[in-house]
Amino acid sequence: MNKIVYEIVKSFYSNYLNTAALISPKFAARQAFKLFKTPRARKLTASEIKYLKSAQIDNIQVKEHTIAVYHWKGTGPSILLVHGWESNSARWRLFIKMLQDLDYNIYALDAPAHGMSTGKYFTPLEYAEAIDLVVRKFKIQKILAHSVGAYATIIYASMMHPPENLDYLILKAPTGSFRRTTETYFDLLNFNLRLRKAYVALIESSYDKTIADFASFNLIKNVDIPGILIHDKTDRVLPIEDSHLIDRAWTNGKFIITEHFGHRMNQKGVIRLIRDLMT
Repeated sequence: MNKIVYEIVKSFYSNYLNTAALISPKFAARQAFKLFKTPRARKLTASEIKYLKSAQIDNIQVKEHTIAVYHWKGTGPSILLVHGWESNSARWRLFIKMLQDLDYNIYALDAPAHGMSTGKYFTPLEYAEAIDLVVRKFKIQKILAHSVGAYATIIYASMMHPPENLDYLILKAPTGSFRRTTETYFDLLNFNLRLRKAYVALIESSYDKTIADFASFNLIKNVDIPGILIHDKTDRVLPIEDSHLIDRAWTNGKFIITEHFGHRMNQKGVIRLIRDLMT
């Protein structure tokens, strides 16, 4: 989407939702939440499809979503790869090559409404439910997750009582503050105060939790599984400050700070770092 079209679309949704909030804040909040949880449509490229088809592909059902699960067989420990927002399992190809060299038994899943998985809407909670099913079905021992995938992993480990076979987490650049994410969304579309209040009320009543309860640095307090938290100083998507708070709250975690890798953290230096952690 070019910049002009983006600004036109943003202006449309801002005007529509703010106007709707003057008449019915609850209706406007529901529409705003639907927009928030809708990833932009993105078709897999031919090379991504070819790569993913090199795996054994399975499907699991999570509510109305059919979740694609990929398997590259190995004789070592079973590891699950959990991608981030508007991505798919092909983003792990360089990590998969490294893990294959170490003979790991590798699984990856596409999030709801991403990759080869079905659906229109995405929430971290539904992603966490998908992680739970994969961990239990395939006896996953380790998870390597990125961005909102790392956030969904924290939700899963905190709220869904993982089985004992899951013994290690590697979390790259997780979403830290759900409140900050929400406020950024509000500011992006310049929501009025009526809409902001109604939106927060909708989220908190739907999940019976406050916005603060969904912060990673609060959720991680309930996680006993050991692991590594990795965040880059130059991340412009998710601030490293939140990972400092996660580090303080995660009793069994170790925090590694990198530099010059940004948010995606797909570079060879990161792969070498994680390889060293896995051996």
